[in-house]
Amino acid sequence: MLETFNETAIASYLKTTIKENCQKLDEENVDEITKAKIQGKIEGYNEFLERFKLGKQSCEDE
Repeated sequence: MLETFNETAIASYLKTTIKENCQKLDEENVDEITKAKIQGKIEGYNEFLERFKLGKQSCEDE
């Protein structure tokens, strides 16, 4: 669980970044390669969140 301000700030940043990346995925002019890169970033951020036992955040969670 999170115990310091820095950990809380990092988790908040990652959740915000995931939301921003989900919005990018919703854009119509995104090609398949860019979508794959964005999805990879989201998965990486989620793995980091799971290390702090915060669970995954998906684009459907918004």
